[in-house]
Amino acid sequence: MNTKQTEPLSESERRIFETVWKLGPISRNDVAARTGLTAMTVSRLSKALEQRALVKDAIIRTGQRGNPTRPLSINPLGGCSVGLNFTRSTVEVGVIDLGGNFLQHSHRKISSASTQVLIDCVRETIDALAEAKSGHVERIFGVGVALPGDFEEKGRVLAAHPLFADLRHRDLADEFEKRLGLPFFMNSDSNSATVGERLLGAGRNFETYIYVYLGYGVGGGLVIRGEPFFGMNNNAGIIGVHFPDNKPRPSGLDLMNTLHEAGHGVEDFQDLEKIDLAADPACRDWIKRAGGQLRTTLRFPARLIDPEAIIIGGRLPNEVHHMLAVEIDRPDFCTETELEQKMPRPRVLGSMLGARAGVIGAAALPIYAALFNDDAA
Repeated sequence: MNTKQTEPLSESERRIFETVWKLGPISRNDVAARTGLTAMTVSRLSKALEQRALVKDAIIRTGQRGNPTRPLSINPLGGCSVGLNFTRSTVEVGVIDLGGNFLQHSHRKISSASTQVLIDCVRETIDALAEAKSGHVERIFGVGVALPGDFEEKGRVLAAHPLFADLRHRDLADEFEKRLGLPFFMNSDSNSATVGERLLGAGRNFETYIYVYLGYGVGGGLVIRGEPFFGMNNNAGIIGVHFPDNKPRPSGLDLMNTLHEAGHGVEDFQDLEKIDLAADPACRDWIKRAGGQLRTTLRFPARLIDPEAIIIGGRLPNEVHHMLAVEIDRPDFCTETELEQKMPRPRVLGSMLGARAGVIGAAALPIYAALFNDDAA
């Protein structure tokens, strides 16, 4: 299996690839119209992308006489990426192909999240993928890890959540790169999920949006004019600073603690799947309180950035994300002043990725770096 990164795409190749990714199957003429490239250039570069197994002809038969149409679509077999996300008791590893399909997805119970445990989980997954020859994938774009915390220095040294003390103050990128021998990418769980939403979720439909990530803390991410914005140290988008740790806050951990106090046996995020959260009184009360907190806080970044949408996601089940979105998007959201009442409001919606947002986002990091990022060209 080839573990080398693909050669960087040119700017024009990237524009074509991204258009096919978002809108495919799509005709070459429509690609030309969308990108502003000439039909001849699209024809030539799409052929080059086909030769690199990144796009393919999607044969569509209309039932009429003549040759079938052959619009361009993404080639799922053009490569894969490994993503790793973890809680205090479980490591989640997923392998996705270029079509966004899971080739492998597994959970493993752990006693603590050390770098050795995390690296072992990735190695086992890659070995199993090679053994199974799943999807006949020939290229691994790399390994991505979604980390529970923010960064101390230049996006490499983790200021981990207190529950993950073993990972604090360490250059995790250096450790993973040396021991895995694969292209390695890491970011906070909120930024990782933001990239995943951009490539494979509701974010595909928007150019500028705010992503709210509810996990152990309250994180956020930004996509501005189609590009994720991480800031100088990968710490952009943090909104949890508005909610002190010693007071009720709209985090996933706070919801688990609330349900635990209400008599539910909730020890980790996976336990939430066992509860009918929409019908649970403690959860409904939490939604009302947490939604109100987020409604007040999100008004400021919404007016600062002027996004098309605010997407609520993270480690919680889909139904919680959607209930929170409804609670936030009340008539008084972003309408407190007479001036605001005349201005457009962003849409508020729940993530499409559900509790898998972290692992999908982690796996999306190498794909984004290889095929979407301007800096790679």
